[in-house]
Amino acid sequence: MTRRPDFVRVWAQVEDYLVAALALTPAERVVYLHLLRHTRFCDERVAWVSKGAVARGTHLSVFTARFVLRSLERKGCLRILDRGAAGFKIHPNMDGLPVDAPAYRAAFEVARERDRFIIVHTGCFNVIGYQNQRPADPSLFEPWFARYPEVRVCLAHMNRDHPEEAWEVMRRHDQVWTDTSWQSADSIRRAVDAIGPERIVLGSDWPLLHPDLQGDSLACLERAAGPHLAHIVDASARELLGEV
Repeated sequence: MTRRPDFVRVWAQVEDYLVAALALTPAERVVYLHLLRHTRFCDERVAWVSKGAVARGTHLSVFTARFVLRSLERKGCLRILDRGAAGFKIHPNMDGLPVDAPAYRAAFEVARERDRFIIVHTGCFNVIGYQNQRPADPSLFEPWFARYPEVRVCLAHMNRDHPEEAWEVMRRHDQVWTDTSWQSADSIRRAVDAIGPERIVLGSDWPLLHPDLQGDSLACLERAAGPHLAHIVDASARELLGEV
């Protein structure tokens, strides 16, 4: 008769011996044990893992979860067979990380290595659930833009109430775009005059805010862009997004 494994003992040995042998940091330990507990394998030693699900299950930010997963790979604790992300989103208010966080460095490194784009949330939005309510100033990320000039970046929301500050950043960094979400037709016209249409893309923000949000955003752009409309909704977006 085959004895069933003593899972309490197995788990204790994982905690006492395996974690110590792997020299895991506290964050690595949390993620590694979470994966051990919540991953289901179906005939193969391969699992689909979402960094968002890991972040929610461990109460880490998405960027920290991504950074820790890559750190575990470097230590040989797991092997990442494929990465499905077409791009990355940096949200300073949601992430709650300092601008020089290793997780942000990892995002720019991977974006450069794999020719991915990065979206950076900008502007002042007071939303329940944010880690901090400070305005997301686009200039805060300029050290990363200067260090990784090959990485295409989009300043989401054009810094909302202060789009001129986003335009100034764009003048200093040729690889930086912006989108039209939360901007009026007049503001979009001024953006085209200030920086040209080549690095402006159509944006609507979260489609679930209201059912006509995307249509309203396109209508606003149509009123503002004039002869530049086709370039903004097509060529500019293609250049920013690359092969997605």
